Amino acid sequence: MKTMKKYTYDMFKLMIDQIGIAMLGLVMTIATHTNDKLYLMTSVLCVAFYVYLLYAMMYDTGKKDKPAIDGGRAKLNPLKGLWIGLGANAINIICGVMIAVFSAYTVLQSPVVVLDQNGNEAKVFIRNEVTETMDVQDYTYTQVELFSNSGGEAVIGEKEGYRSSEVVADSGTVEVYDEDNNEIELYSDSGMRLSTKQKGIENWASNLYGIPYIAATFLQSMFEGIRYNFFEGNDNYFYLLTPVLPILFSALGYYMGAKGKRILFFLPERKQKPKY
Repeated sequence: MKTMKKYTYDMFKLMIDQIGIAMLGLVMTIATHTNDKLYLMTSVLCVAFYVYLLYAMMYDTGKKDKPAIDGGRAKLNPLKGLWIGLGANAINIICGVMIAVFSAYTVLQSPVVVLDQNGNEAKVFIRNEVTETMDVQDYTYTQVELFSNSGGEAVIGEKEGYRSSEVVADSGTVEVYDEDNNEIELYSDSGMRLSTKQKGIENWASNLYGIPYIAATFLQSMFEGIRYNFFEGNDNYFYLLTPVLPILFSALGYYMGAKGKRILFFLPERKQKPKY
């Protein structure tokens, strides 16, 4: 029981560290998400700082156990740091498993066929952000596929039985253009808003998926730049991977502290605060 209490205290300290770094990661996400390279760089730095804190904390825990181990009053348990890391990441692991499992049962929006005035399938574009050079505005256009919960058709220009439909993207409502860069208005048979990104339709699985996804994205916001740059659109299994680094560095930190070894042996050791 005494050992369990000590493990619980160490787990709690690691969890508090995670929440603190998650808050930092959230602030950095808001500040840098419009610049992909800066977003990725700050995410990598936040993750590096996070695992360093875990390593340093578990190193101190191992160092405190070292005198008893060296004196034969206790046995070295090289997996102690691993168990503490697993316990501290229990919520992350549960969220990752739930996201991976329930994402397999979510129903995705169906693609929409867009027709021109002649009934032929049409290409649809959205205009990217304006870049200004010497008072001249330049635009770039990106072809997109449209999605809705019901699928079906959309047409360019009014047609009986069709209702006007907005097109939405991550940045909000967007303007839509044809392949000649002429702005167009869309009408859908369902009257629903059309999306440029395929998303899940609300059902029992999406409800169970959404709660752990929100928890995971907040608690592990320091990983968001990495997720966005390398796993965007295919991130249902990403949160199964994120607990691996914290667990490994927790295990390594305790073992190195208990053995009296240091990875950065060429740097001066941190001074310990006096007990009194």
